Amino acid sequence: MSVNPGRSRISWFIVPGLGLFFAVFFATLNQLRISILDPPAGTLPHFSMLPTRQVYVQTFSRWLTYAALSPAVGWLVSVRPLRWKTIPRDLPLYLGAAIVFAALHNAAVGVLFEVFLPVPDSTLQKTMAQQMLVYFPLDFVIFWAVSGAYHAVRYHRETVHREQLAAALQASLAEARLDALRAQLSPHFLFNTLHSVSALALTDERERIVQTLSDISDLLRVSLDPDLPQEIPLSRELEILDRYLQIQRTRFGDRLTVVKDISSVARNALLPSMMLQPLVENALQHGIGRRPGAGRVSLSAQQDETRLRIRVEDTGPGFGGVSASRDGIGLTNTRARLEQLYGDRQQLECGDLQGGGAFVEVRLPFRASEAEGESQ
Repeated sequence: MSVNPGRSRISWFIVPGLGLFFAVFFATLNQLRISILDPPAGTLPHFSMLPTRQVYVQTFSRWLTYAALSPAVGWLVSVRPLRWKTIPRDLPLYLGAAIVFAALHNAAVGVLFEVFLPVPDSTLQKTMAQQMLVYFPLDFVIFWAVSGAYHAVRYHRETVHREQLAAALQASLAEARLDALRAQLSPHFLFNTLHSVSALALTDERERIVQTLSDISDLLRVSLDPDLPQEIPLSRELEILDRYLQIQRTRFGDRLTVVKDISSVARNALLPSMMLQPLVENALQHGIGRRPGAGRVSLSAQQDETRLRIRVEDTGPGFGGVSASRDGIGLTNTRARLEQLYGDRQQLECGDLQGGGAFVEVRLPFRASEAEGESQ
């Protein structure tokens, strides 16, 4: 990521612009002071009653010359900025530049005075010498003020640039972590699914084997797709889940009943891709698979004010009714993905149901997909 060169060039003209502003400001202020505050002619020496032309020439010549010399100071700051580690090396350079700045400024002002405000019996060398004698200390200080302004602009750009780089790096790191978490689910799912296919092979059910392998191919193509976004609409996620459930029906057959309660608003909400599959797999493996007879998995998705609430329930033995922990690879990775994507704006809760069974509930910030916004 690079700093915008257009913005960098614009910042070079900030200080000259201030010089022009001060030229107009002080010229107008001096003219008002003379017009309003000075006493009538004759009560003070003649030099207090300066004509308007002389006031503006003197003020503009000084400040516009500052403005003209400022870009050179900006160039020096861009090439050799003062830093703590390089002050011993670069300070002599800046001291020399300050002397040259003051000398050039007073020389330029002396030339302008000779052109626009000539004084009888005066020479250019005399005018420049007078300017150097009176204004050199001030010009020396002005150089450091201009240099400080350019350093402030430069360090501000560098700070913004570092923040942008840090944000981009953090985003890349988060994306890599999410990809790794999602990738861990695919081998886990593949192992369980191939186990179901091997069971079918023992019964010599060729048509079901062919159909199941086709479903596996389609589902793996989705789960291993590197271009699959981290977030997709719930309607799309349900299509992926249906393929998974079709495969699992080869294992459970008539024992498995799936009930869905999905609101029309929730279908357009965004959620992490491949999130439902490990939740339902957890319900099947640790719930339905651990209890003989028919079982039911219920899936609901509703908008709860500003949140999307997704709940998976099963009629298995519950979290407290199994010897092994149900918070395995699927739920562990799901928790990690949710924390990575939403921070503390998400919740994942699981527990036992009254009367038997278990539930897993996920609450996410409700955000409608762009497809919905375009259709409205």
